[in-house]
Amino acid sequence: MRNLNLLFYKEYYEKLGTEDFASDVSEKNNELINARFDKKLKPPVENCQFFVLKVLYPGLLIGTGLPHGAGKLGGSDDDVNMGFSFDYVTGQPYIPGSSVKGVLRSHFKNHTEAVIEILNKNGYADINEDVVNKLEESIFDNSDIFFDAVVCSGNGEGKLIDFDYITPHESPTKNPTPVYIIKVLPDVQFEFRFKISDKEIDGIKFTAGKIKWLFQELLLLFGAGAKTNVGYGVFEKVVVSRPKAAKGNKGGKKKQQNKPQFQDDNLSDFQRKLQSLLK
Repeated sequence: MRNLNLLFYKEYYEKLGTEDFASDVSEKNNELINARFDKKLKPPVENCQFFVLKVLYPGLLIGTGLPHGAGKLGGSDDDVNMGFSFDYVTGQPYIPGSSVKGVLRSHFKNHTEAVIEILNKNGYADINEDVVNKLEESIFDNSDIFFDAVVCSGNGEGKLIDFDYITPHESPTKNPTPVYIIKVLPDVQFEFRFKISDKEIDGIKFTAGKIKWLFQELLLLFGAGAKTNVGYGVFEKVVVSRPKAAKGNKGGKKKQQNKPQFQDDNLSDFQRKLQSLLK
């Protein structure tokens, strides 16, 4: 599979300024929307907390603030006008860890009452705004790690992205100019991954598992990415089962601890060989 980041941000404009630019952009667009998820390109992370969310209709907008589009210089109606988040190495769509951290922190700040309600429903009775503020600081200003959220499944056909239009209305008296964009397709699944430590705030203990669950609930309620106010960036929870580790061997010897534990059951051949060597 071609690296979509290389295709979209470099090869896309190789013929800019020539009479072949419009037809070449059309061909590049076909390559983009026909790309399929490649599980071999999903980077593993050891010993992390994770959950999987599925994108719902109309899709997910990520990286729209990145520069893209030749404008009047290109002369092609098919030229994508806004950027998109493709991983530099794998070329797959992704949500940068810094963006995951930023959107979750904004949910803490902007939806404090929702955080309190979510925690109350999970057995935390003595939660107030001061506790939420301290929990936010403990999570986001310390050593907890927010990894990139990566694709772990394409849609029903294995596809990842498609094109769409947004029509910003800058003036009530003028017709809007449609903006040609890329979106993540509905039914594409993302794995959100973290390394979170347990917290204690005013005598209340928050385990890493409970914090991860809180993250998931906030993303389900308020979404992520651009244009969430018009329906983009909405998720649905996906139940994921992982193989259980063996409890021990018949000889009674304890297995060596602290070995890398892969958090993914969609391993590449290389990863499977590596896993077998580490057992």
